[in-house]
Formats: sequence, C-alpha cells, structure tokens
Amino acid sequence: MNFEETNILSTVVEDLYGSAFNSYTGTIKCVMKITGENRLSMTCMMIVNLGNRNQMQQAAKEHENDLKKVGKDCMANVKKLFKQKAGRALKTKEVSSDSSVELTNYHAYSEKGTALIRQVHVFEIS
Repeated sequence: MNFEETNILSTVVEDLYGSAFNSYTGTIKCVMKITGENRLSMTCMMIVNLGNRNQMQQAAKEHENDLKKVGKDCMANVKKLFKQKAGRALKTKEVSSDSSVELTNYHAYSEKGTALIRQVHVFEIS
C-alpha cells in the first residue's frame, strides 16, 4: 500500500466521533487501527448480562460467536468504503486472533453476572 491508500484507509477506520462503520447499540464496539506498515488491528468488544452460574460459560461462548459476526460485518463495511474511495479492493489476511471473557460484575450473593467479551484480530493488508 502506498501513502495515499494508507491515508484513505485511516479515514475509513477513524471513529473519533463515534460514527465510523457500525450502527450497533452501546453494548457493542469495533475499533480498528493501523498498527504498522501493512498491519491492521481490529478490537471488537461486547458487554453481556449472563444468566445463572451454571450457564455462564455457555452464554459467553454464544456471545463470542455473535461478536465474530459483528467483526466480519465491520471488516466488510471497511472494505466496501475503501473500494469506493480508493478505486480498488482492500486485501486482508488474518495473521492472529485472540478472545477473552472478563467478568466485570459478579457477586457471591447474586446468580447473575456481567461480562466483557473481547476479540482482537490482526490483519496483514495490501
């Protein structure tokens, strides 16, 4: 990618004012950053309310799958906008991926909990 294409990509993924490339509710967020030469990082986060303790792992796994779909939608929108502005397709190859689930609100006396599900994807772009 040359400087002009990198500049176009940076304007596509810019989300300073919150209107970047997704229209999800306040519990879901995808943030993309150009992290190096020909590298793009995408972090997708979702806050979910989990049911009782016995079903927390199953509920977290289900929401991880939903978050993967959100990430695919975000990347598809970025590719579409890049093609409109640059006149060519953005090629991406996923280099690494990592998922984590953090319990953010959990009490010993409550059956319910709140979790932050996070996925970080690193792409090689050209």
